[in-house]
Amino acid sequence: MARTALILGLVWVVLAGACTSSPRTSGEAATLDPCSVLPRSLVETTLPGAVTQVYELAAEDFHTPPPRDSVSCAYETDGRYGQFVLSTQPMKRSEYDAQYVERDPINTHKVASLGEDARYSGCGGLTVYFGGRVLQLGIQFADCDSLRRLVSLAQMALRRLARTR
Repeated sequence: MARTALILGLVWVVLAGACTSSPRTSGEAATLDPCSVLPRSLVETTLPGAVTQVYELAAEDFHTPPPRDSVSCAYETDGRYGQFVLSTQPMKRSEYDAQYVERDPINTHKVASLGEDARYSGCGGLTVYFGGRVLQLGIQFADCDSLRRLVSLAQMALRRLARTR
């Protein structure tokens, strides 16, 4: 776990920023298995290399604790990207706009036709808002050509999450 702590901390900082949302009582964190959102085989067909390990992340895996209702899954790979992380949490649209739409317009770009709104940050983070929920995907060692891979994974995740509602 120590080897992923720094990676996860950096990915969380890029993807999540500071959370201002109040804890929800929806129980989403207790009922949604984040590693079921994208099975290993779907990640392997999108990212180079084989997925060597898949595991749900706990709060202690992050440098900064994630929001209470956030659930995350890490996919370790033997490919050039190293690790892929998927997280989801409930969030109000106004909170999403403040954290992702209005934040860092120089390094954050709108992605068309994905959820209700989607933003690509840095070169390795994609955040999608849909139905009162935020989906975040991040790639370690990403290059700026990773957007199409992240969009493909996000489209698959959105379809699967829509069935859990």
